[in-house]
Amino acid sequence: MKLVKGLKIAALVILGLMVIAWLFFARVIFITIPGGTIHPLVALVVVGLLAYLGWKRPLLGGLGLTLVGVCVAMYYLLILYSLEQALPALLLLCTPMVISGLVFIEADWMTRKANEAF
Repeated sequence: MKLVKGLKIAALVILGLMVIAWLFFARVIFITIPGGTIHPLVALVVVGLLAYLGWKRPLLGGLGLTLVGVCVAMYYLLILYSLEQALPALLLLCTPMVISGLVFIEADWMTRKANEAF
């Protein structure tokens, strides 16, 4: 069970690094785009709720984070003209969400596997 808790903490650390990157780049949005303060705040609330859900129910939280990460990746790949334009958004936003979602799913899988052994 210590390994499961370690996996959950690792997933939250990955999400935390993503949030720090968001806040670092969001200051540009606050300055340059009028009314742009709400977008990073909504994103932080959604990721925070999914992280909480991932801690309490790892399968649901992991599926939610993975689904959001894949949907955001598809959005950037469809809206931008080339992969070179979409690559920063994919690396900074989508990859950490998908990786942490998969780590939450792995934590749930290990919990279920441990419960079946007893």
